[in-house]
Amino acid sequence: MNNEAVHKALMNVGIEKKDAERYTVIGCYEPSAEGQEIPCTVNGRINMPMAVETVLNHGRRYGSDKQIGIDFGNNFVDFEALYDAVKKQLAVWSEMAIAEISEIENDYPEINQSPIISGTYENCMRTGVDAYSGGAKYNNSSICAFGIGTITDALVAIKKAVFEDKLITLDKLTEILKNNWNSEDTLRKTMQEKYPKYGNNDNEADDIALDLEKHMSDCINNKSNGRGGVFRLGFFSIDWIIDYGKKLGATADGRLAGEPVSKNICASVGMDKKGVTGIINSAAKFDYSLISDGTVLDLSIHPTVVENKEGLDIMTSLIKLYFKKGGFAVHMNVLSPETLRK
Repeated sequence: MNNEAVHKALMNVGIEKKDAERYTVIGCYEPSAEGQEIPCTVNGRINMPMAVETVLNHGRRYGSDKQIGIDFGNNFVDFEALYDAVKKQLAVWSEMAIAEISEIENDYPEINQSPIISGTYENCMRTGVDAYSGGAKYNNSSICAFGIGTITDALVAIKKAVFEDKLITLDKLTEILKNNWNSEDTLRKTMQEKYPKYGNNDNEADDIALDLEKHMSDCINNKSNGRGGVFRLGFFSIDWIIDYGKKLGATADGRLAGEPVSKNICASVGMDKKGVTGIINSAAKFDYSLISDGTVLDLSIHPTVVENKEGLDIMTSLIKLYFKKGGFAVHMNVLSPETLRK
């Protein structure tokens, strides 16, 4: 984890510099002001690619009559109109999550007293208020938005194929996605291979990813919660990508229905074609001061790349490069196909 990036992110949600610099890590990469903050990491989760599906399908998932989103109709005159609808859907879901979480938090004093934890918090001891009743110095909550690679790639594919290249109409594409690319292998391959993808240092794709990050920050960061604190944005997914992917229909980037969505701030599987430096350069463009509940870039490296001292120097240089560019956290898997088969 990059201390400097973590400090900036915590300070961005009102944590004093001296407390931000003395942070601890919850779970994997969720920073918290040690002994001062109850951050409640992951009170809510937002599967961002689902916003595209519901916008294309009148506020419903493919194959469902249940309304879970706004019906924007289908008369999108240009990509900007469609993209604006997707962002509005994400904003509404954020508001819903914030409202429900805050309502639950109002009941914490009745159902979740924590006297032992409170005894380890200086501010709780000074005020005599339980940690989960707002007694900590910082009483924050966190919502994770994930699937950034999948939603970015899907939006770019729609932008290029529908609105620029006029390769297909939006209505026709939506029907194809509802049918999970059935008998449309050629179009699916075009959507997968022809258009820019997040994770390759391509500004056309990366700019949408950055804009979505800022949008989710505006929707979540520093909104009041039910315990006298604020909400913090997380951008990680861990293994939710599997369960949430199962609930998601086919996407315009060529992904099949039910397949996992993209992980953490990684590219979609197999879509980072420019090697480890390509994904590092894409991920380093994010403003990590907006992601105070944390995120991580997962890198997979073959053992032969990092063998011996020269290889370790390469690994060290990659980490230093990512942090120098402002990256938040990096996780390296050194694996071979042989190791995985064993």
